[in-house]
Amino acid sequence: RENAITAAEVPEWNLTVYGAAFTGPEQTTGLLRGFTVPKDNRLHVSLLHGEVTARESTYNPIHKEEIAQSGLHYLALGHIHKRRAPERYGRTVCAWPGCMEGRGFDELGDKGFYRGTLDEDGTVSLSFVPFSHRRCQILTVDVTGRDPLDAASEALEPYTEDDLIRILFTGETGEAGVDLHSLREALTGRCYVLELRDFTRIREDLWARSGEDSLRGLFLRELRGKLDAAADEPARRRITLAARFGLAALDRRDWL
Repeated sequence: RENAITAAEVPEWNLTVYGAAFTGPEQTTGLLRGFTVPKDNRLHVSLLHGEVTARESTYNPIHKEEIAQSGLHYLALGHIHKRRAPERYGRTVCAWPGCMEGRGFDELGDKGFYRGTLDEDGTVSLSFVPFSHRRCQILTVDVTGRDPLDAASEALEPYTEDDLIRILFTGETGEAGVDLHSLREALTGRCYVLELRDFTRIREDLWARSGEDSLRGLFLRELRGKLDAAADEPARRRITLAARFGLAALDRRDWL
């Protein structure tokens, strides 16, 4: 309850547990700074919210040297939502297990906790235990020369109906791109949440029609010049999208 390290004794395990609290929205002063456990032959573990960093931080900056000098046997860390492998500084082992459940497509893969043992001599052994009910995952599916439904179904094979999946379709397709509406209907029930996004590009042979002496040819020549001069991938995607809308309008057909 204090933004300073305090101790709780667990005498039956010859253990002392240390912790400290944020008492405000930020903690710019490192809570581990200057801390060292007593040399009393006890086991010493600590639980802290913070990040190990060489720079300043507003979330309890912790430096590697401070961990090594602390003398802790284990430092259980929170704040980083992505699991990191255990690290050792001096005799101290520390780890972030990440969050227990992915809450969006910025928190991907298996989520869970570390289960470990702390032996009487201070040896720490940790193993990761997947625990989340649902996984979030982003899949990139190249549909060049393939049926998009077959490609998506194959990519979904390792995942279950409990998972949240975002599929990014890439590669070359016809003028209409990928029919996301039909794909979404065909794949209903394969995942708890399924997002589909079309990042495909128009097949090269379709741009060849820019040589036609027609309104279609003029339109394609104008956009092909912009495509060749595009500075980055988002700009190329916008130009490809404009080409698909324009070609659909010229042919008097729906698109999307």
